[in-house]
Amino acid sequence: MPRIVLEGVAMGKPIITTNVPGCRETVEDNVTGYLVAAKDVNDLHQGMQKFMELDVQQQREMGARGREKAEMEFGEYKIADEIYEIIESCL
Repeated sequence: MPRIVLEGVAMGKPIITTNVPGCRETVEDNVTGYLVAAKDVNDLHQGMQKFMELDVQQQREMGARGREKAEMEFGEYKIADEIYEIIESCL
C-alpha cells in the first residue's frame, strides 16, 4: 500500500490514483477520490478533469470521506488490534 496515498487520505485530501492492488483498497472510486487505469494517461486526464469539475464543497466532502475511511480502516487502534490478534494466534 503506497504510503503517500495513506498520508493523503489521512490529511483529508481527495486522491487520484491507479486502480492497482494497494491503491484500490485505500480509495473508493467516486467517493473518496478517483481510480484510474495504470499507465493510461488519457484515463488520468479524465480523472483529473472530473475532479476539477467538482465544486470546492464537493472536493472537501470527498476528502472528508477519505479521512473517515482512513480512521476506520487504518487508524492506530485498528492496526494495534490486528497486530495483537496475530501475536495472540501465534502463542
